Amino acid sequence: MIARVGKQNAVLIPILVLFGINMVLSAINITHWMARDNFRSFSESTASDMVQQLKPRAIAAAASLPSGATLAETRRAFDGALLSGTVVAYDLFDLDGRFILFSSLQPDGSPSSDVQIVGGRDRFSGSGPTGRYSHAEFVIPENGSDAGHLRIYIDQSNALELFYATHKNFAIISALFLAAALSLLIYVVWSRLKEQWQAESRIRHLAHYDGLTDLPKRELFFDNLSYAMSRLEDDRTVIALLCLDIDNFKQINDAMGHATGDALLKQFAERLQDNTRKSDFLCRLGGDEFAVALRGLKSAEKILPFANRLCRTLGKPYTVDGHEIATTVSIGVAMAPMDSQDAPALLKCADLALYRSKSEGRNTVRFFEDEMDVAFQRRLQLGQELKSAIDANQFVLYYQRQYDMKTGRLTGYEALVRWAHPTKGIIAPDQFIPVAEETGLIIPLSQWILHRACTDAKAWEKDRKVAINLSPLQFMAGNVVDLVVATLKRTGFPASRLELEITESLLMSNTPRVTKELGKLKQMGVHIVLDDFGTGYSSLSYLASFPFDKIKIDRSFIGNLKSNPMADVIVRAIISLGHDLDMTITAEGVETKEQEAILRSWGCDQGQGYLYGRPTAQTSAKPAGKNKAAVAYPSLSTA
Repeated sequence: MIARVGKQNAVLIPILVLFGINMVLSAINITHWMARDNFRSFSESTASDMVQQLKPRAIAAAASLPSGATLAETRRAFDGALLSGTVVAYDLFDLDGRFILFSSLQPDGSPSSDVQIVGGRDRFSGSGPTGRYSHAEFVIPENGSDAGHLRIYIDQSNALELFYATHKNFAIISALFLAAALSLLIYVVWSRLKEQWQAESRIRHLAHYDGLTDLPKRELFFDNLSYAMSRLEDDRTVIALLCLDIDNFKQINDAMGHATGDALLKQFAERLQDNTRKSDFLCRLGGDEFAVALRGLKSAEKILPFANRLCRTLGKPYTVDGHEIATTVSIGVAMAPMDSQDAPALLKCADLALYRSKSEGRNTVRFFEDEMDVAFQRRLQLGQELKSAIDANQFVLYYQRQYDMKTGRLTGYEALVRWAHPTKGIIAPDQFIPVAEETGLIIPLSQWILHRACTDAKAWEKDRKVAINLSPLQFMAGNVVDLVVATLKRTGFPASRLELEITESLLMSNTPRVTKELGKLKQMGVHIVLDDFGTGYSSLSYLASFPFDKIKIDRSFIGNLKSNPMADVIVRAIISLGHDLDMTITAEGVETKEQEAILRSWGCDQGQGYLYGRPTAQTSAKPAGKNKAAVAYPSLSTA
């Protein structure tokens, strides 16, 4: 539609040009006609004036002729009386209109030197000026009656040249004025049309290309990919579709700002273009996810080396506004026609491989396998069941003990959620929590956990705390403080007995805002715990930006004590650092007396693990489905 309108408007240009040429030619013709008409009027007026001057002289010349004068005498008399100045010739007619004598004009316009008698010619056959000459007639009287007619020819050469020169200049000026006006009009129209064409071209470009990276969008990418896949059988080639995702981009975007994130995406797209062939199809699928279709491959052997090299190249640090940004890239690969012969289905396969790459540690390449689709369908079904499970109250809390290593006193519990599935039994959190975070269901689930744990812990002994893990998505929702305040008020649980555990990934997402919210919670008396310390970036800036009450050392270090010297050094360093910062240190995954003894000797404050007992539920009653019957939670004071 846009292109059709542009073509219709483009027709205006030749129409205006033809109209302008016609106007200029018309102006020239009009000025020429005006010049000729004005000259005719001028010459007739001049001839009339000249007749008034010459008539007395002609009459006098006729009167001076003797009776029976010859033609030569007559000619000399009239030559002397008439031929002077601008009068260059004359004709003398009798009363019947026949020539008596004449001094005529030659074909070149000069007067004839011969006097001839021509009879029987109508004196009124001529009209208007002849060339550059004009003529006029008058009657010559004789003895009181008309003796004949005399026609004089007047040279209007100078006047004609003046007239035509003046009108020629006027015609040129008029033509130039019209040409200038037309040129201005054409320029204005052309400028408008050019702007319109550029806007239409920009709209078409934006419809198919990403505005930030200038890479093709999904629709154009699929068109090209579908066409290439339709030729696979004829070309006997292979197409490899790579889905790429920038690891932890959201944290970078939130921590450094969207402008920095956009600059990173542009550099990423440029680097991606520089490391692929011109024949390959590139696309920004959305956000920080990109796609590359490698076509024309004779076999699949070179795909893995290329993908690994691309992973390393794209994972090198980026420099934005003087800041070096380190990130990695996860890649999922699917191949046609082996994995699929349909473009959308092939993208789904590559996306599943990408999901596997990210779930297995990121910064790696994974190829699609049929099992991934099965796992995806299982995960999809689990997500659908998860929503129903929340509505049907199918979750229970398990509690794991935490002990003071110096006194052996029970200090509190960590609340761990389990899914009491009506047909599959108890489902561990590592199977459904990732799905809950992907679908956003972690928010209502976290609200339930907080309320249930505070309700349970209120019945415990007064010195025992309850620790609850909060998802980063709960903080992103922006209502954590209000949620905690409302829950404590509703349950009557004191803030001083509540511990909220967060991970370093939360601090990476938006440190200033998160720190502000954590500060409000801390002012309320809630204890803030940094969980799984040592497994993430373990940046000391996090410890400096917020005064945590407790640091929990990840179980992976505790399990390697005495078997891995580096683990010993790290654990001792964390304990020492935490004490210097006036923070309590808790070791997770304590399973043996030997581990407990080592940690106690190093000054570790608390221990949590199977050595002190496995997580246990407070109830054996199962939820009553849609009736949501209350679940009986006996006190843990005697546990």
